[in-house]
Amino acid sequence: MSQGVPGTTGPTRWYVADRDRRELVALDDDLLVVRRLALPLPIELAARSDRGLWVACADGGSPLGSHALRRLAPDGTVEQVFAIGALIDLDVVEDDALLVDLVGGLRRVARIGASGALTVLSQSTDLNCAAGQSREVLIGSDSGGLELRDAASGTLLAARAFGGVIADVAPGPRARTWWVLDAHGGPNVRRVALLDASLSTLWERAAGVAALHLVPVPRSERVWLADASGTSARRFGPGGSIELASVVLPVSGADRGVARSDGSVVFAAPGALVALHPDGSPASGQGGFDFLVDVERVERR
Repeated sequence: MSQGVPGTTGPTRWYVADRDRRELVALDDDLLVVRRLALPLPIELAARSDRGLWVACADGGSPLGSHALRRLAPDGTVEQVFAIGALIDLDVVEDDALLVDLVGGLRRVARIGASGALTVLSQSTDLNCAAGQSREVLIGSDSGGLELRDAASGTLLAARAFGGVIADVAPGPRARTWWVLDAHGGPNVRRVALLDASLSTLWERAAGVAALHLVPVPRSERVWLADASGTSARRFGPGGSIELASVVLPVSGADRGVARSDGSVVFAAPGALVALHPDGSPASGQGGFDFLVDVERVERR
């Protein structure tokens, strides 16, 4: 992996989790390496608004072993470490960590703040993903259910049987709207949808790729999806229009990613970061990783 020449790299703007190398890698805006932090099997990242980061690690060495959540300061130092259950999903709500983990045979959605105080918002056998927006949390399940809950108390605000397998949820382009990804079935059966504050459908389309995660464009009714088992990506636009139907990627297995407000995107694939310009053409990426599993961009908001 390319290293920046000492003194020539910029400030940290990206973090990637290289699970198999057991490293969290900080990169600048040009995707040059700024520094590396040894961590036990980092598996998911969630950025805070102060340029800090939450990092979940499989400290026990296995998917169902002991896991830990680390709170990193904006300068990359580890400030706190909290024990959690086996992680299923990680996000943020009001800069607290928002996690779905497995504890005692049940999956729980909980938030953890800087003090380590933990608040359980929901608990069931099939919870799969969660996302925070303002004072609300949207939760998706393996059985196709959606729950909208108060982010402080866990009070149920709305619920819907959406169907399929809810693989990912994310804040939508406008206040109290939500992106939802159903990953059940083949690419033309899987669905991407935009929902309103009551969880009613604004639009819904066939995903067209075997995506497992949503990559929304900030402050825009646009969302990227990458084929986690292939070499293509696509971008949906306003009203569910297909803006880019099939962008060929140079490597297979792109999954999680981060889009910028201009529509450009960076995907994490096992051995490389894949970057695309707003029109889908290739941009300068970064290779040489052992096994990337997540990427996050940190910027003061």
